[in-house]
Amino acid sequence: MHLFVAQADCALEGAKEIIRTVFNAVPELHYIFLFIPSTVSLEPSLEAVFEPVLDPETVCQYTAFITHRHLHFPVLRVRKAR
Repeated sequence: MHLFVAQADCALEGAKEIIRTVFNAVPELHYIFLFIPSTVSLEPSLEAVFEPVLDPETVCQYTAFITHRHLHFPVLRVRKAR
């Protein structure tokens, strides 16, 4: 899977900005899952944002990746008032 950008050195920043925008747009969202066929590999910028869910040695038709909200966008903790 590829993220196409005009300047290759901006790919990581672009991927992170896309993830931050998604988490900002949907406050209830805590995880983003990415499923790709096992025969496809992620490019380095997406590998830096997503981590594999299963052990890479596990043989499956698809590979699952996840990224957590708290890694890209702060989570506001609200406590009850007294």
